[in-house]
Amino acid sequence: MRAQRLRYVALAGLAFVLLLAPATVLAQSSIAGEVTDETGGVLPGVSVEAASPALIEGSRTVFTDGQGRYSVVDLRPGVYSVTFSLQGFSTVRREGVEVVAGVSVPINAQMAVGSLQETVTVSGATPVVDIQQATQRSVINRETIQALPTNRTTHTVGMILPGMKMTGSMVGGAGSTIVQQYITARGKTQIQNTSQVDGMDTRMIRGGGNLPYDNIGMAQEVSIETNPTTAETAGGGIRINMIPRDGGNDFSGDVHFSGMISDWQADNITDDLRAIGATTPTSTENMFDFNPAFGGPLVRDRLWFYVSGRVNHAKLGPAGASFFSPDPETGQLLPDPSRPGFNNTATDNISFRLTWQAGQNHKITSYRDQFWRYQSHFLGSATTDWATVPQEYSRGTQYVWPTKWTYTATNRLLIEAGFQYWGYDNTLFHPQEGTLFDAPASYGGPPETQTGPWYANAGQFHIPGNYMTKAFILGSCCRRYIQPSHVYATSVSYVTGSHSFKAGLMGRWGHEQIKRQPHNGSLTQWYIFGNPFRVRISPDPSDIKMNVNRDVGFYVQDQWTVDRLTINAGVRVEHFNGGIGESSSPAGRFVPARSVQEFEVWNFTDVLPRFSVVYDLFGDARTALKFSAGRYVGTLGAVPLEEYNPLRTANEDRSWFDRDLGGLDLPTNGDNIAQDNEIVPSADPQFGIRAARQAHEDIEREASWDFSAGVQQELTAGVSVTAMWYHTREGRLWALRDVGLGPGDYRRFDIANPMNPSEMIPVYDLIPGTEIGNVFAVSSDINQRTYNGFELSTQARLNTGGTILAGWYFDRQIEVDCDTHDPNNFRFCDETGELYQDHGVVEPIAFRHEFKLAITHDLPGGFEGAISFISYPGAGGSPPARSAPDGADTRWRDVGLVIGDTPWGRPTVPIRDVLLLAPGAEYLDRWNQLDISIKRRFRAGGIDFLPSLDLYNVNNSSVVLGETETYGPSRGRPLTILGGRLMRLGVLVRF
Repeated sequence: MRAQRLRYVALAGLAFVLLLAPATVLAQSSIAGEVTDETGGVLPGVSVEAASPALIEGSRTVFTDGQGRYSVVDLRPGVYSVTFSLQGFSTVRREGVEVVAGVSVPINAQMAVGSLQETVTVSGATPVVDIQQATQRSVINRETIQALPTNRTTHTVGMILPGMKMTGSMVGGAGSTIVQQYITARGKTQIQNTSQVDGMDTRMIRGGGNLPYDNIGMAQEVSIETNPTTAETAGGGIRINMIPRDGGNDFSGDVHFSGMISDWQADNITDDLRAIGATTPTSTENMFDFNPAFGGPLVRDRLWFYVSGRVNHAKLGPAGASFFSPDPETGQLLPDPSRPGFNNTATDNISFRLTWQAGQNHKITSYRDQFWRYQSHFLGSATTDWATVPQEYSRGTQYVWPTKWTYTATNRLLIEAGFQYWGYDNTLFHPQEGTLFDAPASYGGPPETQTGPWYANAGQFHIPGNYMTKAFILGSCCRRYIQPSHVYATSVSYVTGSHSFKAGLMGRWGHEQIKRQPHNGSLTQWYIFGNPFRVRISPDPSDIKMNVNRDVGFYVQDQWTVDRLTINAGVRVEHFNGGIGESSSPAGRFVPARSVQEFEVWNFTDVLPRFSVVYDLFGDARTALKFSAGRYVGTLGAVPLEEYNPLRTANEDRSWFDRDLGGLDLPTNGDNIAQDNEIVPSADPQFGIRAARQAHEDIEREASWDFSAGVQQELTAGVSVTAMWYHTREGRLWALRDVGLGPGDYRRFDIANPMNPSEMIPVYDLIPGTEIGNVFAVSSDINQRTYNGFELSTQARLNTGGTILAGWYFDRQIEVDCDTHDPNNFRFCDETGELYQDHGVVEPIAFRHEFKLAITHDLPGGFEGAISFISYPGAGGSPPARSAPDGADTRWRDVGLVIGDTPWGRPTVPIRDVLLLAPGAEYLDRWNQLDISIKRRFRAGGIDFLPSLDLYNVNNSSVVLGETETYGPSRGRPLTILGGRLMRLGVLVRF
C-alpha cells in the first residue's frame, strides 16, 4: 500500500510539473524555417507573420530566435502568406504556402539590406518534405476526398495509402451504412487506432476498436499517421485526425447527392463460383447519400459556424443471403436461392461546429456530431436463415461533443485545454419478429415440461455448411448498451525557432453497462451431419457493468534543431485503472440469481520513452533521413474487462446427444429439443458465478517496441518519394492458463489429417472428473509477435492541378502463441518453427505484397477525372482464437475439423476445432479493384455544379473474401464475395 501511495504521489508531482512546464504543439500544423541575410548570416529578431483566411484572427506573428530560426504553430489547414520584416532590411513576402494538418512546412527566407517599405514577393511550390518530424503522415484534403471514388467515411479514406489494409470491402460505399469498416497498418488491429477530431480523442470507452461514424461532410482534411512517434499517444496504431470545417468570413457550402439502383450493378457470379456453392452475388438494391454542408460568419472575425446533415441509406444483399426452405428429403432447412435476403440499412448524421474568437488571444471551438444507425438484418450472411436468424440493429442515438480552448499567451507560449463527451444509450439486437418466445416462470422440472416453444425454438448450428436456423442469437437478445465516455486534455507549449518543448496530460473515464435478456432456451444446439453433439450455453439474463476509472497519460516532448539535425525526445507515463461495477442479475435457466460488488481488475502504470531524429541531408529541405524508436502499450477499455465480470461468464460448450443421460427411454429422446436431462453437466462447478478469467497479480500491460527508418526525397516541385522500414516487437502478451490443469489431466489420441492422411495429429481429451474454470490471464514470457514492413511510395501535387498517390508495400508478421494450459492449442502455435513442431510443422511464412494507385486530374472541356486502384494479397481464414485476448488471427487460410468422438466415447468437454492447414499454407486469391470517377464542372450565378459518374470495381472482380473453413463437403463455399461492378450517379454543388 505504501508503494501504491508513493506511485500516486509521483504521478501527481509529475502532473504538476507538466502543467507548469513550457511546451510546443508538435503534432499540429506549423510553418518553420531560418532567416538569413545575403551573406548567409542568421538574423535574430525578424518579425514573421503568417496570414490566412483560415485563421479567425486573420494572422499570427512570431520572431526569430538567436539562431535566426522561427516556428509559427497551431495553424489551421489553408493557404498562407508569410511576411518577414526587420528594420534596415527589405520586407520579404512568401505567397501561396499550403499548410495541411499535422505537418511542419519549411519556409526559409533571405533578406537584403533596404527599407521596410520595399517588399520582395516570392512565389513557389510549397515544400513537401517535413524535415522536423519522423512520423509518416499523409493528409487527404477535401478536394481529394470529393474527387476520388472513395467510400466517404473518415476511417476508410486512407485505404488508398500504401500499407493501409481494410477490415472489409465497401464497393461504392455499400458498407458505409452497416458495421463500420476500418483501416489498419503495421500488423496492428483497429483496436490500437487513435481517432481524433481536431486533436481531441473520440474513441469509445469500450476499447474494442469502435470509432464514431463521422460525418464526412464536416471534414476539411483527414490526417493519417502510419507511425505516430511523439509522446502524445499511448498506442502504436494508426492515428486518424479529422479536421472539421470552420466556416469563415464568407458564407459557403456544398451539397453532395449520389445514388444507384439495382440495374446499375453487374452480376459477377461465375460458373466457377457456382461450382463451389455460390448462389447469389454481393448486391445492392438501392443506395442514396444526401450530404449538405453550409457555414460562414455569425459575427465577422469573431464567431463562425458550420453545419451539416447526412442521410445515408442502402438496401444490401450479402453474397448468398436467402430465406431457408426445408429440404424435400431430409426436412433440414437449407438456403433457398429463389428467395434472396436483403438488409435495409441507414447511418444518418446531424453535425455542427462553432469557432469563437473570445478575445484577442482566446479561441474556443465546439463540435457536435450526432449519428443514428439501423439495420434490419444485422450479421446476416449466406449461412443464416433470413427469416429468423439475423438480428435487428435498432435505431438508437450516439454523439461526440469535443470542445476546445486555445490561449496564445505570447508569440511563444500556447496553452490549450479541452473536454469531450460521448453519449451512448441504445437497445440493440432485437430478434426478427415472431422468433422470441416468453421464458417459463420457472426452469427445471421433468423433460415433458421442457418442450414448449421457448425450449423448442432454440437456435441451431449445422455442420457441415455452418448453417444457422431458428432464432440463432447466441443465447441472448435485446441488449441495452449504456457507455458514456468523458475525455479531458490540456497542454502548455513553448516555441522558439530552434527549440520547442511541450508538456501535457490527457485522460478519460467512463463505463459500459450491458443488460441482456435470455433468448429461446438460453442456448444453441449444434449438429454434425444432422446428429446432435453439443450445446453452447449462455449465462443469461445478465446485467453487467465495467468501469474505466482512469485512463490517463502524462507526457513531455522536447525538440531541438541543430544545424541540419532535428532531435525529438519525449516520455509518456501511462496509467490505467479499471474494474467491475456493482450489479445484480436474476436467475436464468443455467445460472442462479447473483450479484457482484465493485472491485478492481487492472492497475497499470507504464513509462513509455519516444525518440526520433530527422536529418536534412543537403540543407535544402529536399532530402530527409528519418529514424524513430518508441515503446507503446496495448489499448484497453471496457470490452476486455467483460471477461473478468462474474456475472458475464463466457458461453460454455457442453456435450448433448438428444438422449437421456441415464439411458431412460423417454418420449423427449430425439425430439431436437435440448432438455436438462440430456445435457452433460458443467465441468466448472462455479459456472455462472465465476468470471471466465481472473487477472494474475503479476500481470502487466501488453507492450511493444516500434521502430521506423527511411528517407524522404523531393524529386521536383510538389513531388516526393518515400522509402521506409517499420519494425515492431510485441511482448508481455497475455496468455490464459487454467491453474488447476496440468499435462496429467489430459489423455492423448491421434487422428489422421483428412487433407494429408500420412500426417497424424495429436488430440487431447480432458480426463473425466477433472475440474476446470480456474483461469488466469498472465503476462507470458513465451508469446510474442514480430512485424516487419517495407514501403516505397510517392505523393505528388501537380502544378497542372492534380494529385498522385502510389506505392508498393510488403510485410510479414510472425507470432508465437504457445503459452496455454490446453495442449490442443500447441498445433501451429509457433510460426518461427521452433516450439511444438511435433504437433504440426510451420514452414517459413512469406512476405505479402500490396499495391496502391490514386490519381486526380483536370481533363479538357471542364471535366475532372480520378482513378483508384488497390491490390491486396489474398485474404486468410479465421481459425478459432487460442489465448490471445484480441481474438482470432486472420492472416492465413485455415481448415478446422470438428471432433465428435474419442477412443473413450464422447469428449469430456467439447474439443475445439483441430487446425488442419499450417499458417501460410494457403491463401485466397488477390483482391484487385479498380474504381474511376468522371465529373463535369459547370458554373452559373457563382455556383459550381459537378455532376459525377462513378464506376466501382470496373473489372467486375468476383474475388472471394471469405469462405467456409470447417472441413467437410461445404469447405471452400464462398461466404463473402466482392461486390460486382457498380455505377453510381451524383452531383456536387458548391456555393
